[in-house]
Amino acid sequence: MIEAINSERRVTKTIKALISARIVASLFSGKSVGIIGLGRIGSAIAKRAEAFGCPISYYSRSQKPNSKYKYYPSGIELASNCHILVVSCALNKETRHIINRGVINALGPKGVIINIGRGPHVDEPELVSALVQGRLGGAGLDVFEHEPEIPGELFGLDNVVFTPHIGSGTMETRKAMVDLVIANLEAHFLSKPLLTPVVIVSKTGQICHIRGNFLYYGSISHFLASNAGPVSISEPIQGEEIIKKEEEEEEDERLMFITAWVRPDPLMFLDSGSGNHVCVSLGLLERSFLRSSLL
Repeated sequence: MIEAINSERRVTKTIKALISARIVASLFSGKSVGIIGLGRIGSAIAKRAEAFGCPISYYSRSQKPNSKYKYYPSGIELASNCHILVVSCALNKETRHIINRGVINALGPKGVIINIGRGPHVDEPELVSALVQGRLGGAGLDVFEHEPEIPGELFGLDNVVFTPHIGSGTMETRKAMVDLVIANLEAHFLSKPLLTPVVIVSKTGQICHIRGNFLYYGSISHFLASNAGPVSISEPIQGEEIIKKEEEEEEDERLMFITAWVRPDPLMFLDSGSGNHVCVSLGLLERSFLRSSLL
């Protein structure tokens, strides 16, 4: 929502204009908002946009039978019928570069793209070209295709607002992430169904490497082996891609998300967000230890 409002109000350009002149921006209220991926996050965005009087429409893998919002069967059709296009779907082979030249052209020179999903959702060179040439009105970006690299052309553009992948950067959200991991672990040890299970089965017996939310935060070698049990993570995996590893690689300790590898003798990878990596083998689960280590 911040990205969308900033794009419409031309915050970057307005701040510069305060020094020398005045500038007239546009209201966010009443703008038609199209959402690609009407899942948990997409629905939350729709609810907030409605409060601003924005008509909502969406495109997802399938039409939501209980949704009150208008459904379009393709990203291009959705872009043709909205002013602000928000990307909040999972990343997979089908959604990689779902924002392409066709979608951008359909959105047009007055349209705005907001990407709070994953960087590869957007064909970045095409996006940059459209912004520079004026074929697209603006963009609000929290993620980038080759993080942490940001295309140099974006710097200095008045029609772009970007943030360093901080969509979850609040105390409340981080606490909820910790609580989810703890709830998953407690459920595992109590032999109850996990809230967000990720079960990987390898047919070859080779070590597997999971890439999803972790893709932009450093590769984690040997994170899952073929005999790994349920895996608890702090938020649902987006666009999981299992890759067989031919050779072992050194483990990257730059683990940014709170994860847990649950096995009979669980190996815990915990991170407070400050970059301090904690690797502890626990014989039992202690809620107080987890909280003190993560918050």
